[in-house]
Amino acid sequence: MRPAVLTASILLLFALSVRAAEPADLPARPDKPNVLFIAVDDLRPDFGCYGSAEVRSPHMDRLAAEGLLFRRAYCQYPLCMPSRASVLSGYRPESINNTPRVSGRVPGGTVTLPQLFRNAGYTTVSVGKVYHENDDNPAAWVRRHTDTFAAEGKWCNGYCSGYQLQANRDTVQNYLQGKRRQGLPASPIAEITDTPDDRTPDGLIARLAVEELRRFKQSGEPFFLAAGFYRPHMPLTAPRKYWDLYDRSRIELPANFLRPPGGPRGDWDEVRRYGDCPLTGTMPVDKAREIIHGYHASVTFVDVQVGRVLDELRRLALDRSTVVVLWSDNSWRLGEHGLWSKPACSEVPTRIAMMLKVPWLAASGPTAALVELVDIYPTLAELCRLPAPDYLEGTSMVPLLGDPKRPWKTAAFSRVGKAQTVRTDRFRLIRHPSGQLELYDHRHDGAEDRNLAQDPAHANTLKELQVLLAAGWRAARPPGPAATPSPAASQPSTRPAPAAGVVCFGDSITVRGYPAELARLLNVPVANAGVGGQTTAAALRRIRKDVLDRKPRAVVILFGTNDSRLAEPSVCVPVAKYQANLEKMVDLCRSVGASPVLCTIPPIAEQPYFTRHARKPFEKVGGLAKALDQYRAAVRAAADDRKVPLVDLGAELAKKPEWLSPDGVHPTKEGNAIIARLVAPVVKAILDGAATTRPAER
Repeated sequence: MRPAVLTASILLLFALSVRAAEPADLPARPDKPNVLFIAVDDLRPDFGCYGSAEVRSPHMDRLAAEGLLFRRAYCQYPLCMPSRASVLSGYRPESINNTPRVSGRVPGGTVTLPQLFRNAGYTTVSVGKVYHENDDNPAAWVRRHTDTFAAEGKWCNGYCSGYQLQANRDTVQNYLQGKRRQGLPASPIAEITDTPDDRTPDGLIARLAVEELRRFKQSGEPFFLAAGFYRPHMPLTAPRKYWDLYDRSRIELPANFLRPPGGPRGDWDEVRRYGDCPLTGTMPVDKAREIIHGYHASVTFVDVQVGRVLDELRRLALDRSTVVVLWSDNSWRLGEHGLWSKPACSEVPTRIAMMLKVPWLAASGPTAALVELVDIYPTLAELCRLPAPDYLEGTSMVPLLGDPKRPWKTAAFSRVGKAQTVRTDRFRLIRHPSGQLELYDHRHDGAEDRNLAQDPAHANTLKELQVLLAAGWRAARPPGPAATPSPAASQPSTRPAPAAGVVCFGDSITVRGYPAELARLLNVPVANAGVGGQTTAAALRRIRKDVLDRKPRAVVILFGTNDSRLAEPSVCVPVAKYQANLEKMVDLCRSVGASPVLCTIPPIAEQPYFTRHARKPFEKVGGLAKALDQYRAAVRAAADDRKVPLVDLGAELAKKPEWLSPDGVHPTKEGNAIIARLVAPVVKAILDGAATTRPAER
């Protein structure tokens, strides 16, 4: 395709995308939405929909126009292995020792993102590079395609060259094993051949993904399909026709190509090991232009492969029931400050491409909110109404779908080894293990050319960012209920909540599903108003919309698992305040004629719990059991003071160990049924006499 033809295609796709976003065309939300999970390796946010006039990407541009484009998304570790382990486990890299893989490396009770969907009855399929290693987390997948290429043999996991020439296949092992420094020939960073797309690894990935979609269309089963594309990761092996779309003589090097960075960035050994790149010193200008040329060609090539999958999704009409998320594990430097590759705490390696399409929600335009890769897990869980684990360290981005300009995170966090960085709306601070600091003002220096750490005029800013970096990600979460995952929610909305006879108001234990069992037992409408990870303090901010506006007859209140997280001061609610919050909930419920029921905190199993939470703060009060008893006593005191019914889940569930899942906190399916059976008689008694308690009839 020539440039003029491609430009016409972009305009056509834009017109189609605008029509596709019209509210009148929006489908109803399916009961069990599918998920298409697209990972693109080393993709910079530097193509069409991100404002680049040079790099052509009509298919990703259309996806962005149909959904929400995240302009300021950041990875937590700019390196393939730990970044993917973080995204798929829901932990930040530092919480799992920067592990490159999940199997055997994460705490017991961890439920990975694909495992969550498989547990919920989805058919989970992996094609291409999803985890870095093809054998990681096998229990998460119903099917896994690992035959995407064979040139590297056992190395064809996270690295897949796509070389077609035998000479390059013969020397790729020398590249992979760093033997070039021993004087052996190594394969080049670029290869240009007239290879059909389907003979490339990414072409095969696209074909396999299309075949899986056709299978899903026939079976009708809900699916979580993960397709991971290798390019534009080095080497640059896109077919010739994609190179031909770009004129190398017109490629400009970065303005700061010859300007050194403001602090340590390490060497770019990943690139130096290629046979045609310098082992030391700077990259020659001609080779630099060749690499940039090849990278642009590779982006357009992978865009076409992504487009093949998205086009088939539309042809099969599965796009109307499928959430699509596209993300890159990290970015890649193309000569900025004379540097190449990715592992560094600066802006270019950490800022990544990410976009999300939810078919039952209208396109809402791009957002400049600070978001992180670790936010994908809770977002998909919420959109698909799945019970997210309580340990997740990201924030559901669903509220941004309804309001892209709403106040959001105050910072994003990344690291490389022991080096750490925090990015705020305006500034970036980098702290190196040596203690050296870098400070950049993105309002005036988006390229991070001038380190302001020693500038007296920015001394206060430097101190503030050091405090923020030390406080960590929990201190930067959005205000209000959006600060935590809310798997029970179906979509962001400002509409009044529908009426319900009973509302179950709580955290992730409520989300897990006992309200559905309660509805079955009582044969009345029961609303699940649970939000994972919430405390009583956060819940009070949403009680009006989620509970009071429903005008329920009865409200079952179950909080405390998060209030009692003593190891996290930014989350923990002191016992006295916890009791006061419960009493306020009771009073508010009664103000609309609803009869509240209080529940004590269920038991927590120490062994799995302390794989995710520090033990020492609990030891100071006599241990986990004693801490929970203090909170349970507060529930009993609130019930006595306000004269409301009490369900002592702490005592009753302790007699029934089968209620508890392996994560040590949440109920099993049987556990939901047990909780419902304990709550049902109390709620039934309220409903049987409810008519006499409503304000207008007293």
